[in-house]
Amino acid sequence: DTDGGARFDLGKKLHLTPRLALYANGEYDTHKQWDLRVGMTYLISKNASLIGQWQHDYGWGGGLRIRF
Repeated sequence: DTDGGARFDLGKKLHLTPRLALYANGEYDTHKQWDLRVGMTYLISKNASLIGQWQHDYGWGGGLRIRF
């Protein structure tokens, strides 16, 4: 970025079944340090899925992901 920072992102998604997937994502930012996320998604339909996620700053959360 413009103030000399750098960011590195690494992620992996593992499909357990055709509808259920486990994912992990880690990001290193020279300003904020590490940001880690782990979660699961369950595909409801072609355009919607349920998601549950743990993020190291905020803890557990969940929601609905809509794709269009």
